Amino acid sequence: TRPVWLVPYAVAFVGLISGVTTYYFSLIKFQTRVRKAVEYRLKKYRTELLRAMPATVVDVLIIKHIDAAMADNDQSLPKIVGKCIQFVVVQVAVYAFLFVGFNAFTQRSDVIAGGINSFIVFTVSLAGRQFAMGFVGEGIVKERVTIIERRIMVSLRRVFEMVTEQVDLARRMFLKMRFGIDQAGTGESQTGDEVSIDSEEQRQQEFQQQQLQQQREDEL
Repeated sequence: TRPVWLVPYAVAFVGLISGVTTYYFSLIKFQTRVRKAVEYRLKKYRTELLRAMPATVVDVLIIKHIDAAMADNDQSLPKIVGKCIQFVVVQVAVYAFLFVGFNAFTQRSDVIAGGINSFIVFTVSLAGRQFAMGFVGEGIVKERVTIIERRIMVSLRRVFEMVTEQVDLARRMFLKMRFGIDQAGTGESQTGDEVSIDSEEQRQQEFQQQQLQQQREDEL
């Protein structure tokens, strides 16, 4: 009698593992499609950013903000794991409800009842796996990818435009500071030249006065 009443539990366990695995990989596949679509659209902005920053800095900046935007739209790995945990909790709750009913209204030793219970559990497991795979077609999946990709691109556009403006502002300020330093250096050089010229003229005047005084003494 033991194998008879254990069969529904075994079917439920296999169905749960199969369903959550399918759900996880379907979410990962969807996330990968969204990320590739975003990265393809970002090639234009990468070219613009390369004019102001080194390639390494641009790549790190893009990856960092893509990850943040993906997380904001429930496409990060922690969000996917959270969805899988929710899926498991719902499936376990459904199985628990079924097993409570089985134990209350059927005999464990009844082979026919065990077969019916196993079929019910198998049907629930199949429905859970179908939910994990998704009930929509490829066209609707593409549309969902496009919607999320556009939503991410809107936020990334704002970020990259702000970064570009900040880099341009910093570059202009640096050029102004450099121009001011050059002007200050030129002014100091000119002031030094003027001082040396004045000193030379003063020495010449003193020399001429000494010569005039010497001539007067000779005449006397």
